[in-house]
Amino acid sequence: MEYNVNNFPLSPVPAQQPARGGDYPKLWDEEALFKIPTVMPATDISFDFEIPEGIQPVYLEGLPHNGKATRFFAWVGVPSSPDGKAVPGIVLVHGGGGTAFSRWAGEWYNRGYAVIAMDTVCHRPITPFEGTNCRVKLDGAGDVEMNLETDADTPMDNWVAYAVATVIKSHSYLRSLPGVDAEHIGITGISWGGFLTNITSAVDKRFKVAVPVYGCGYLGESPETVKNAPRRWLDLFDPCMFLNSVTCAIMFVNSPKDHAYFWPQWLRSSMLPMHSQRSCRKDLYHSHESGRPKEVEITIDAYCKNTPALPEILSESCANGMLSADYRAFAPVEKATIVWTADDSTVPNTDRKWQEDDAELTETTARATIPAAARAAYLCIHDARGALVSTCGFGWE
Repeated sequence: MEYNVNNFPLSPVPAQQPARGGDYPKLWDEEALFKIPTVMPATDISFDFEIPEGIQPVYLEGLPHNGKATRFFAWVGVPSSPDGKAVPGIVLVHGGGGTAFSRWAGEWYNRGYAVIAMDTVCHRPITPFEGTNCRVKLDGAGDVEMNLETDADTPMDNWVAYAVATVIKSHSYLRSLPGVDAEHIGITGISWGGFLTNITSAVDKRFKVAVPVYGCGYLGESPETVKNAPRRWLDLFDPCMFLNSVTCAIMFVNSPKDHAYFWPQWLRSSMLPMHSQRSCRKDLYHSHESGRPKEVEITIDAYCKNTPALPEILSESCANGMLSADYRAFAPVEKATIVWTADDSTVPNTDRKWQEDDAELTETTARATIPAAARAAYLCIHDARGALVSTCGFGWE
């Protein structure tokens, strides 16, 4: 039986064709976004939780929205370097229902990164990390709402356009700060933050590395994420229209049974950028807390601190009942596994049962016999640091 790595089922909606490299929707005045935004002190807020040492609140000027001025909230911090050299940076993008999280910012600050974590919906935090009620509307900030599927005819008043600009402005501010190594700044986002990371890393070529967690494109084929989106909205804002234009290194992280970003669409999204890898964890839960697996920090450290990277998948094949992959290791590897499901494409994404079995591993190759019952499968190479990289594998016939 022969399998095709691109042979994935489509929803009844017409398949969306991704834009070619460089042809993403040119909605933003990129030159203006790359300038240092106006910064205002956030001295009018008191917080009922402890703020990590070195992290400060600020307001930054956002894009006009519906003809009105806006501002947005962010946490920012620049640690000192023991050797006096500039430190690398990280931009943190929250997901739906989230906000700028001080605890998340503090974790990266303590790892030696200059950090900025912004709110993309004109809110401010009232808790240090995720929770049912973690944010409130920021007074006098503007009327931006996370209304995804409307205003396609006035795209710059859509939340996506505003949020992407907010992330880029935050990056421009961070890289302008004294003591920041502007050539070594990464970005990671969780869920809708991963969606924004897909788009932003294409528009803003200054990033060294990007790690979107969960978020992907082809959302017209994943109706659980974007319901009833008109084709014009998809053509303007779906990440598949941007990912061919990403030039930095990018690591996609997800689970094959994620409830919001389905595996086939996620996998096809991860194939679009020039320098991409993927990590597909069988049991990765969808949350801000779970959206920070080891792959995130190891990948960003590799490009921003020149530490050993995760294994690199060089090639893969599916033939004669075997899955195999050639790889290059930069640090010790622990094992290889095959992750597979006997469920076919008619079973809902979240209901599919995935199994994981040991695979053969040499210094340069991983391989496994495909179980007779498998209808979809992929290989994982497990780094000794508790992280993994995945092949594309095969989908359903």
